[in-house]
Amino acid sequence: MQVMFTLIPMLMLTAAEPPAAAPGGSATPTTAPPKSEPAKSDPGHVAASPAVAYPHPLISEVLFAVPTTGDNDANKSGKREVSGDEFIEIVNPHDRPIDLKGYTLTDGSPTAKTTLKFVFPAMSLPPRGVVVVFNGHDAKIPGPVGDAKAAPVGVNENFHKGIIFTARIASSRVSFSNAGDAACLRSPSGAFIQRVRWGKADEKSGGSGFALDEIAPSSAKGSVQRDGIGRDGAWKSHQEVDSTPFSPGVFAPLEAKAAAVPAKASPPHEAPPPATK
Repeated sequence: MQVMFTLIPMLMLTAAEPPAAAPGGSATPTTAPPKSEPAKSDPGHVAASPAVAYPHPLISEVLFAVPTTGDNDANKSGKREVSGDEFIEIVNPHDRPIDLKGYTLTDGSPTAKTTLKFVFPAMSLPPRGVVVVFNGHDAKIPGPVGDAKAAPVGVNENFHKGIIFTARIASSRVSFSNAGDAACLRSPSGAFIQRVRWGKADEKSGGSGFALDEIAPSSAKGSVQRDGIGRDGAWKSHQEVDSTPFSPGVFAPLEAKAAAVPAKASPPHEAPPPATK
């Protein structure tokens, strides 16, 4: 079945401003800026040749095969959901905020009735900002969670301070195919921005003419994740990236590069003058 959503007026997510009151008394979401700004020469800096042009976001992680053993509760609802735990993560790889209103995520289903579809409401995503869209079928996700009608009221501490959405998929049959499928990103104008496909998915999965068309490995032990933001980034099993099955809400490669930037040297400590009698 096709899942459609209706947009409502804009809610904003900004890094520089404190939460502002939204209609109905709720506050707009906010994400804290990084504690230290990495040097411009740092390869992990958001301005470093992103694989997608500004103002587009980048798909960074996809969980299409929910593990059957180990850590398998990706959406932290308290139980494993074969469809509900599936997710697509996107990041802002640029050094300026981007507006996600109208961007669309889909799977590669050839028929409208079975297409997994999510359309973003109005929200601003700051540099390094991370958004996760869970399938959400039969799932009660903790913390602030948005949907296609409205952005969440804040970042979610349960997911590394990521910005969390649910697609509220009504049927367990509307989900990714483990054997072969795709996660697709289109702009508000309908332009094909990025596709990540795996398994038996062919060049017709989800459309054609994507500006960035990528192949991910099949994985039954967790998600697949990009290992960087640039054109040279490759898709790998998440366990190859940081030994965990998935990490919705944090883009591990970008965080690791930022953390590797050496801190500025502190001025030499001066001993106090000797006490006088």
